[in-house]
Amino acid sequence: MDKMVYVERLLAHPEYRDLQKEIEQLEADRIYCKHEFSHSLDVCRIAWILFLEEQIASAKAGDLHGAGLLEWKERIYLTGLLHDIGRVAQYQTGEHHGEAGRRIARRLLDEIGCPDVWREEILFVVALHFGRDGEQMQPGTLGDYICRADHSSRNCFLCSASETCKWLEAEKNKTITE
Repeated sequence: MDKMVYVERLLAHPEYRDLQKEIEQLEADRIYCKHEFSHSLDVCRIAWILFLEEQIASAKAGDLHGAGLLEWKERIYLTGLLHDIGRVAQYQTGEHHGEAGRRIARRLLDEIGCPDVWREEILFVVALHFGRDGEQMQPGTLGDYICRADHSSRNCFLCSASETCKWLEAEKNKTITE
């Protein structure tokens, strides 16, 4: 298997595509960071880079071969693509996007046939990727990579709305590196 089967199924899923379009429409006039598909894809790519860098730095890269590496990549991409999927519900009903995202992601993962062994971890990260209730993701886990990538994907140093952003000054990205 040389391609990400479940990611391809998710990207082709009509509900996923409709939700991504709706997020884009709902945030068309938003002056702060947006949560549309390009942001989700940035999170995927940054999380994958973080994972690979840590594997190389810790000399674990040799431990992961073909299928193991592809499995990590697919889990990272599935989670990154789903992490903000609950934004539509948040705009429409006020339900927190993490909780709505978990509910929506559960249905989508079921429909694309996502392996059961991946599902709960992905849903946990979708629900808590922003660190609500002080939840900390363990270093080197799927959640850790997604959380750091989500934060790192923000270009605060170029943002014209940075002065009025709700992020604390210490949280804002002043550069493109962590």
